[in-house]
Amino acid sequence: MQKVNFKNLTTTELNEFISKAAEELTKRANKSPRVITARKKVIEDAKSDLENLKDSTMCDGYEVGSYATVPEYHINRKKRVVTVLLKGYRSGRIYAKGIAKCDPRDTFNEHIGKAIALYRALSKKSSYKVLNS
Repeated sequence: MQKVNFKNLTTTELNEFISKAAEELTKRANKSPRVITARKKVIEDAKSDLENLKDSTMCDGYEVGSYATVPEYHINRKKRVVTVLLKGYRSGRIYAKGIAKCDPRDTFNEHIGKAIALYRALSKKSSYKVLNS
């Protein structure tokens, strides 16, 4: 939307501007339910990916090489970054690290960030939907 100096507009021009703005908002609102539904699906997929990538022999962890690891997530909403450290189950040593940075044009979501960071830490290809959501 463009910046407008309302002081310089006539009543007719102001009414036209308001009508155009209302039409634009209506168009956006009509598209919104589909976009929201698709976004919810991607978030649910990201949550399920976090569970599906777990090693079945471990309670709450992932296998990196031959090491059993547990995830430690760091979420920075201000910088729009999610980092995961995969630490040794007993040793606490860091075996893998994954970082997911949210594009400034996108909406930040911690679940999608966690999934992308985890895929990167495990050196696996993430699903197209999660990466491009």
